Formats: sequence, C-alpha cells, structure tokens
Amino acid sequence: MRYIFPVCLMFAVLSSCFTGVESTPKITANDVKRQDAVSISAEAMLIATLPVDSIDLWQPGKEFIVVDRKGAIIFSPRDVAQREIDKGTVLRYNSLRYGTSVTGEKDVTIDFVTPTGAHLEYNTATTGPIVNIPFTVNVEVVDSARRLLKNRKLWVTTSIWRDSVDNVVGGYKYVPVVIDDVVPGTADYPIRIDFSTTDVETTQAGMLYISTTTQGAGSRKFETQFSLTDPRKRYPDIEENTWQLIQRGMLAAGMSRDECRLSIGPPRDIERRAGYSSVREVWSYENGIYLIFSDGILIDYRR
Repeated sequence: MRYIFPVCLMFAVLSSCFTGVESTPKITANDVKRQDAVSISAEAMLIATLPVDSIDLWQPGKEFIVVDRKGAIIFSPRDVAQREIDKGTVLRYNSLRYGTSVTGEKDVTIDFVTPTGAHLEYNTATTGPIVNIPFTVNVEVVDSARRLLKNRKLWVTTSIWRDSVDNVVGGYKYVPVVIDDVVPGTADYPIRIDFSTTDVETTQAGMLYISTTTQGAGSRKFETQFSLTDPRKRYPDIEENTWQLIQRGMLAAGMSRDECRLSIGPPRDIERRAGYSSVREVWSYENGIYLIFSDGILIDYRR
C-alpha cells in the first residue's frame, strides 16, 4: 500500500547507507533529456504548419501587433514612434529596402505604417530571409494558430498555468481541455492559448504562452505544453490512485522513477550510489526538491 510521506528528508540515512562503495558520476539534466529524446512528435508537426514566410514575400498591409510599449525604441523617427506606439498598436508593413551599414555589413530597413498613417522604420542586419520584429507579434501567425486550435480538445501536460490576470496558478496536468481562444502573447512567446478543463470535477480555466518556429525561446514549445492524445493511455500499468497524484503534481512513497518524472518533471542532477544490499539514487531539482530512491522506488523526499 502506498502512502504520502511528510515533507522531510533523512540525509543521515543516506550517509549511513552510502559507505564502502565508490559512487558513480552525477547525471545532469542534459543527460536525462537525451535519454528522453524521441523523434519529432505529432504535436511539433502540427505547430510546424504555422506560416513562416520570407521577408521578400511580405505583402503590403501585413500586420504586426505591438505587445510591449518598449517597441517604440526600435523605430525611427524615435519621437514619432513614442507618440504613435502603445501596447496593442497594429503596425502594417509597407515596404523594405536593402542597404549597407556604416560598418560595411548588409542591412535592411523596413517601413511600417501606424493606424494614424505615420511611417516608422525598423533597421536590422540581414542574416537570413526570416526577420522578426522585436516587441511585436506576427498577426498572421496568431490567426493561423487560432484556426488550427480553437475549439479543439487537447490534453494539457503541465500544471503551471496562468490565470486571466497573468498570475501563475497551479492546475492539473494530463487532463483534457478545450481551447477557448488563441490570442497574441508576448515578444518571447507570441501565442497565448486560453483553455478550460473538461471531464474533471471542477472546471478550471487557464492560459499558456508558447513559442513558435519563427519567434521566441524554445522552453515553452507547444509539444511540451499540450498533447493531441490522452497521455493516460500511454501508461496503462500505472494504478489509478497514483495517476491522480501525478495529475496534481504530488509525490508518494512507493512511486517509481518514471511516475515521479511524470509528476514533477526530470531532475537537474541524479546521483547514484550502491549500498550493501540496494542501489540508491538522489534526484535534485533547481527549486530545492530532493527525491531518494532505493532500487528505483521512492522512499523519501523533500519539497
């Protein structure tokens, strides 16, 4: 029978058990990620269908929405930009011209038109056909994501949700949700997905920011936040009471390493040591969580 431990960790037990046998090298988070690596997922393939167009193919009128008022600093004339640009301002692409900077490097100047008809220019070095405009989101990408995802049933795979006022809230993971809307996000994570749970006791609403192939950091990819299929079906051998703990991001004595990884994610470091009668592991996380396993079974932890 499994039971939930109090939140404590008996390091003295570790020191007494790990005697006489040399420990193996630590395993880093990168090692864990390499072990978990798989071929491109269906989720990644789905989001890869979003438009990624070359700047040479941009048509006049293409829209970019400003998601941070600091965007005024990248445009010239600066005084006009400061008057014209605020968060939510829609800029329309007008034209571009290629040139050479004072250092002899190739660059491109892109002309945009504000809602009042003012012209603003953004200048950048040309390193390739894909140009991202800082502090803005490509409206076409958001619209395409909305058509692709809205009203679709997915499974959210993270318990770190955000609420309607952008505060971090704890939610369930591996539960079905319906996508209520897709709207512009931030410069780093240009797509915000609004959703609500289905088939659970209490309806919860949340939102997640994701990156795309053309903008943003890679830590919040669509495939790490959502699943197209029910994750529960991939783990038929996990008992139902344990799965409910996993959905809530909880730990309990007797859980396996895979079950713990599903519940709270992969550790930063893994230290393995062999005792006289068992092999023990200590998993450590960046947020201070420690897990202790004996022969692959969780025996104690600190949160």
